[in-house]
Amino acid sequence: MSTTKAIGTLGAAIILIAIFFVLTGAVGVREHWAGFLFLFQWSMMEGMKLNRLPRSALGALTGVAIASLPTWLTPLLGAGAALAVMLFAVLVAVFLLIREMAGLFINPATMAFLTVATIPQIVNSTKPTEVFLGIAAGVIIFGGLAAIQAAIQRALAGRKAKAAKTCATSS
Repeated sequence: MSTTKAIGTLGAAIILIAIFFVLTGAVGVREHWAGFLFLFQWSMMEGMKLNRLPRSALGALTGVAIASLPTWLTPLLGAGAALAVMLFAVLVAVFLLIREMAGLFINPATMAFLTVATIPQIVNSTKPTEVFLGIAAGVIIFGGLAAIQAAIQRALAGRKAKAAKTCATSS
């Protein structure tokens, strides 16, 4: 990539991040990291392909849900049993990942979010609902911007094709 393109890409990234912070701040999303982790996972592992957006989103939500089992189940089952349920869910998820089953829900996004959402500092300082909101914000904002970009590119390609056809018929 040329220096000019790299600077342009950096500028676009700064604008994208600013849009994300403004929009999430306006609606009260506090766990911004979850939206950025979603963007990282979707862009790096799925190439930001719109047809892979549901897979990344559902995988991320599944990973956080599995990681949140102790938080949700401890009041009902006690800490030890809740942790055992989560560990069993992790084993099932890893088995399904290895077998490439349930790929819409169990995929690399699941494992990335499961890993991060079980970091003790995150477990002790966040609420699962706040993390879900951060992911949802990332899906909606970054996915929405990618959909807008794809629509613009399709429209421009359609105009170019129409112009080329017009030039060809007039010659």
